[in-house]
Amino acid sequence: MSHGFGGIVTFGLKLSEHGLPVIEQVAKFMHGLKLCYYAANLGDSRTLVVQPWTTTQSQLSEQAKADNGTRIETIRVSLGLEDVEDVKADFEQAIAAAMAATPAVVV
Repeated sequence: MSHGFGGIVTFGLKLSEHGLPVIEQVAKFMHGLKLCYYAANLGDSRTLVVQPWTTTQSQLSEQAKADNGTRIETIRVSLGLEDVEDVKADFEQAIAAAMAATPAVVV
């Protein structure tokens, strides 16, 4: 970034309406990452990925999470210094590993 800070991207990942529950599908995606780090903190020179539902907001009730817009499929990414194409490739391979040939939908 031109002002010396990285960006944070938030998105939802639903891998399938069938099969594993969404929470398990997202966990498979998170644990399938090879380049990006699955971490409960954000802000580093490395790309860090967190699922707030099970980490930073795990102490909140489901209603409180819903009230602040956090859903089971919410993923936050703190972009690091890696090449964007490498980050994209890591996400693509983690999605492929997690979805077992079922199309993913980013919401």
